[in-house]
Amino acid sequence: MKYNFRAIVDGHKLPTSAPLLPLFEAIVNSIQSIQESGKIDGLIQIKIIRDVPISNCFYWETDIYSFEIVDNGTGFNDKNYNSFDIYGSDYKLAMGCKGVGRVLWLKAFSKVEVESTYLGEDGKFYDRDFNFSVADERKEIRHCESGKKATFAKVTLLNYSNKYKKKCPKRIDTLSRDIMNHCFAYLALGTCPKIIISDDEETRCINEIFNEHTKGQIQVDNFNVNGATFSLISARNYAPTNDKHMLHYCAHNREVFGENLSTIIKGLTGKLFNDDGEFVYSGYITGSLLDENINSERTDFSFAKTQKDEVDADVNEQLELEDVDSDIKVSKQAIVNEIIPIVNKFLEYEISKYNLQKKERIEKYVFSKNPRYRSLIKHYGECIERISLTSDDAKLELELFKQEQLYRLFLKTEQQAVLSNDKDSTLNINYAEKSAKFLEKISDMGKDDLANYIVHRKTMLDILERALEYVDSENNSYALEKNIHQLIFPMVTTSDDIEYDKHNLWIIDEKLAYHYYLEAKAGRA
Repeated sequence: MKYNFRAIVDGHKLPTSAPLLPLFEAIVNSIQSIQESGKIDGLIQIKIIRDVPISNCFYWETDIYSFEIVDNGTGFNDKNYNSFDIYGSDYKLAMGCKGVGRVLWLKAFSKVEVESTYLGEDGKFYDRDFNFSVADERKEIRHCESGKKATFAKVTLLNYSNKYKKKCPKRIDTLSRDIMNHCFAYLALGTCPKIIISDDEETRCINEIFNEHTKGQIQVDNFNVNGATFSLISARNYAPTNDKHMLHYCAHNREVFGENLSTIIKGLTGKLFNDDGEFVYSGYITGSLLDENINSERTDFSFAKTQKDEVDADVNEQLELEDVDSDIKVSKQAIVNEIIPIVNKFLEYEISKYNLQKKERIEKYVFSKNPRYRSLIKHYGECIERISLTSDDAKLELELFKQEQLYRLFLKTEQQAVLSNDKDSTLNINYAEKSAKFLEKISDMGKDDLANYIVHRKTMLDILERALEYVDSENNSYALEKNIHQLIFPMVTTSDDIEYDKHNLWIIDEKLAYHYYLEAKAGRA
């Protein structure tokens, strides 16, 4: 059977949001090759080759042209090479390999070059070099006995496609973090060889970064959903660049995608802290059911069609993982429901400490600096869970304002519920209690509005007083009339042009605050 290799490459999808997936494929291939060799001193070296050397650009990061990935695994022996030569090979199916890795390479790079030394079955070492591209599917350049006495493989991904290149991180620190996140399960489980990444200026060790960022604070919990077993690897991530609590879904110990855990667990709205410093939670879910339901490009699961915008819970329940050999079906929501108590238990001390400090900070701000929000805190205390801890008063006031608008909407709904009761229900004790509680909330909100109104008027009068003073005492000059006019009522406007609360006619006469129509022309009203 003949096939069109270009059509196969074109038929696969590689989103521009995942520009590093081809690199990840090469790295995981190297991890598996080292595991196959049984070496305990496994080493993977990644070289970043840039369009223009950083040294020529005053150390500013430049675009990446290609990646070199070198490992000391088994190399491309006959079994590995024959498997590599077969599209969709099932040679390493048990390890999660789909046999389409080279297709993903060619989605983002125009050419791939491979150099390798392997140990033959006759006990001799052999070199095998080949390259391939979409136009020239595979071409073996050299296969002969080698003078080397160690196995290795070097894969060079050449000529990064522009649409992926411009989405690829440039800084070596960012690349290191992304590689660490993708291989997190390998690192956490202690099955990852040493990984080094470098460019023409800097070098980073992924394993050292992992140890530095997690400080050894890792926990693995197993849980069961409808008869299917999963594992959750929990870690405190102290990386200063991370500011979101993330939950990552993995297949064969490799990250597929992640989502913000703050949308799932209330209270996780900002960085947590303990004696070791500030951190965010990083969780990685693994399980055979996830392994079985990954797509060929390793970018999604069968249940993940709405992972970014899961608005309809009923739809989410229908998106299920399925065990083809049994009747087991597991929804994403069912997995999340099992994870929440595990995460809360893992972060119990830090969440409690964080929430207490946040509550004290917000209450101190409200009672000492901005009493407008006192009734919000009193009657809608749950809003504190949705506000991140910050020392910036302006940011805190903005978050409180957002929560106040939600609270006002809630009161509108509650008001309609109270007023919709029939006349007979007004004699009901429960109705009377509900009405009393509602009236208390409305009354307190009114007091807040009155306080805000008084503060607003005092501020306007202070501004007016300053505007009436000399601008230039030497020349006896005052503020321009138009500036005073703008404060009270904008010139060349009518009552229809501005909102009711945007004028300050009450400064002239309180009655004008309730005028029917007013037209302000240049110089007079």
